Amino acid sequence: MSHVSPPSFWPLLAALGAGILFSGIVLYFYGSPLGTWALLIGGVGALGSLIGWATEILTQHVHDPDELQRMLNRGFLFFLISEAAIFAAFFAHYYYQRLLVFESWPPAGAPELETQLPAIATLILLTSGVTARIARSRFVQRGARSAAKTWILVTIALASIFLAMEAYEWGLLKEFDNFTHQTTMAGTYLYIMTGFHALHVLTGIVLWALVYVRLELGHMSPKYHFAFNAAGWYWDFVDLVWVFLFFSIYLI
Repeated sequence: MSHVSPPSFWPLLAALGAGILFSGIVLYFYGSPLGTWALLIGGVGALGSLIGWATEILTQHVHDPDELQRMLNRGFLFFLISEAAIFAAFFAHYYYQRLLVFESWPPAGAPELETQLPAIATLILLTSGVTARIARSRFVQRGARSAAKTWILVTIALASIFLAMEAYEWGLLKEFDNFTHQTTMAGTYLYIMTGFHALHVLTGIVLWALVYVRLELGHMSPKYHFAFNAAGWYWDFVDLVWVFLFFSIYLI
């Protein structure tokens, strides 16, 4: 008999927390006193829900049957489409302001952004995409669980370095250029768009950590490995969005 996972309320809570978190980011950048509280409540809610969801998954010591595997894959792809729609709205608004509202870009008061550090960070993030693919191929094609776990750790390390470099760049801009989210519209777009992407990178790190734990516990096989698929597709999405961000904000 095919096993179907029982209904879970964790995804709903995670989505609610993520929505509050995103609203908190917008409110915070626009100086609303509710922003900090929304960030705190949304962050704790989203993170707690992800931990609860992961714990629930980890306690299910069964392999997904073929039909459930296909359903999970389709569901996650629809989720990525919804995430792409959010970023598309950001880009549409950004280019509308840049091309049709402002006569010149960047507007007065915004510094010329250095490209060297973001370019190195871009190379590191794209390299993490390569290591993620290597990890998946080692497990799915060869069944090499140990090698896959090693490459997952490399992917997590590279992603963490990327986040550290992004935070370092933010610190430089604020300290030496006095460039914040309130300085100009360029600052608002820089911090909101790269910050929202950073949240996705952090989520991706959580997903890869979950894959690592499930590999350690033997919850996946080369045939049934939805967690690997989800993390890999999500990471490809994160890489692709950053390429567009790097081109839009730093190069043109």
